[in-house]
Amino acid sequence: MTVEQICQIGKVKINDENIAIINKYKDYIIPWLSSDEFKTNYAKKEFPPLINPAKLDYEGSDPAHAWVLNLPLPAFYDFLVFGSHAVGLHGAMIGFFALCGVTRKVMAIRGGGAAANLTAANSADASSQGNYERMFKEIISYNKLKQAGYIKHFYLQLSDLVLDDDTKKFYSLIDASNALHIVRDPISVLKGVAACPHRAELMKVEGSEDFVPFGMFLHQDPFAHFSKHIFYMNHGLTMNTDKQSGVGEGKEMDFLPDINSVEWWLLNYEQTFHDGIMYELLAPSLKNIKLKQTTDFVGDKCFETMCELADYFGFERPKQSDRWLFEQRVSDLKHLTPMILYANECCPLYTEQNSKAPEINKELVENSIKITLTTRFDGMLYILPEFDISSLFELADPVFAVLIESEGDALKLLKSPELLAKIKIYIKDLSHALLKQAKIENTKKFKENDVLAWFEKYPKMRQVMSFIMKQHLLLLRRHKPEIIEGYKYYQEFLKLSKDDEPLDLSSGLNGKSISVTNF
Repeated sequence: MTVEQICQIGKVKINDENIAIINKYKDYIIPWLSSDEFKTNYAKKEFPPLINPAKLDYEGSDPAHAWVLNLPLPAFYDFLVFGSHAVGLHGAMIGFFALCGVTRKVMAIRGGGAAANLTAANSADASSQGNYERMFKEIISYNKLKQAGYIKHFYLQLSDLVLDDDTKKFYSLIDASNALHIVRDPISVLKGVAACPHRAELMKVEGSEDFVPFGMFLHQDPFAHFSKHIFYMNHGLTMNTDKQSGVGEGKEMDFLPDINSVEWWLLNYEQTFHDGIMYELLAPSLKNIKLKQTTDFVGDKCFETMCELADYFGFERPKQSDRWLFEQRVSDLKHLTPMILYANECCPLYTEQNSKAPEINKELVENSIKITLTTRFDGMLYILPEFDISSLFELADPVFAVLIESEGDALKLLKSPELLAKIKIYIKDLSHALLKQAKIENTKKFKENDVLAWFEKYPKMRQVMSFIMKQHLLLLRRHKPEIIEGYKYYQEFLKLSKDDEPLDLSSGLNGKSISVTNF
């Protein structure tokens, strides 16, 4: 069997690098491809493994080689979660899982956009292969932590759709046999993403070429300074439809959300409305899907829902003493916390009059005690409970918690009673400032009726929405049509669009090509 024949069986791209990898494992590949086990169980797969995955030492494997050999991602994670953005996967579910001992996740990252770049700060490549290799390493790393007892459970999340020439291969190498799928009324999804506040994650300081985590200093007024760093991604429009729809070009960032950014999110199926595509891509390994709606995680329902999921997926049931936490609106503080306080003795407290503020530079950051104001939904509280120093502080709400970054910082704090006194005042005020800002941001949020009014104004966008929903709601239409029937606002959209002509995409839409059924 030649290298070219092996590449043909595995649909491996023929290039010097891949040929070298195939040659390295040729003595293992040929007998495996000739075996009855391969012919019976694997030969019909679109991207069959070129060596026996059951005999693979994942910890000793090179992820780049594993990709070429079509080896599945290590299935050491407890379960897989998939769904659109704005269904709760990036906010509520992280916190609710943490309260049940599921404190880490491995996540696929789309290949573009500011959010992707922030998440993939240490990853040069968010392509299918880049995602595979990064996730391979993270799964191995978290499994070691799990075996050592540092974490109890972790999961794999697919909320970004990775799109490139290797998309089919990437998803075929993911074990989705134990999956949770979360769905939401599509109009509510658009409401959520169009008015989602963001905060800077990183900041530049003098004397450093690198970015450091965004944070506050004792001399900065938390009620004034913090609010200047909350912004909305009012994405510029992708289809330039202003002549036909009346929609104008939006600013990239602003302090107020813009309802016209609904158009951008509607078309951005790398983040929203890709459930049908994801379902078909994962279909070869999907066996057991636990289907839940975002509304199942709201208020009184949430505690019982998490008990059900704990029993189903095998993680810890939520504690009765934490029931009040499961009734919280987790999303209110999602982009406002965690907030780092860089505490340094040379910084006066912001309330002190006529005090000279120090220069914020690399030295100040490095020599500061790092204290984090976070919430009870932060997984670090359960991974490193010894770093929870919340009892030292008076906080605006019991949902808040305070973590210190290291044992060294804790020792510095014990030796600096005057600094601790300043920190206590600042953390108290910062917690109040965060709650105040959360209330302000809540007043900026849209309602579902605002989205429906936008669609009423732009009939062309209704046609686009109707077209995209054919793909997005594929799974529900086939298996759970009653859920679609229960979507209050989507049913209003259907009434609104009932007389619209089907969208003709034979020549794209105003020069913009759309295709959501390439798979």
